[in-house]
Amino acid sequence: MSNNTQKKKHQKKSTKSLNFKKLSYTVEPAKIKKDYFWKVLENEKKIINVYEFEEDAQKLADFQNENQVWRIGVSGIPSYLCISHFSEIKKSDFSYGDVKR
Repeated sequence: MSNNTQKKKHQKKSTKSLNFKKLSYTVEPAKIKKDYFWKVLENEKKIINVYEFEEDAQKLADFQNENQVWRIGVSGIPSYLCISHFSEIKKSDFSYGDVKR
């Protein structure tokens, strides 16, 4: 066998590049009873977190859009880490630092 044939046999096959879809995080207002909150959405489907102030929600959305931390997963952030039913969230469920209101 020639030297070129041996090289071709032993060459490693290049791994396919992983094509994950780009995740997008947006901030939308939401109303619970008379109070307004800001929810962070992943691909406009999953509710990632809910904040009282828009600035806090926007910080999380900007960070996730820039770094794409959960992009390796099949569908972004796992559903068990997301808020499943926003309408069922009660105001008492929100924690404000160390103090519960």
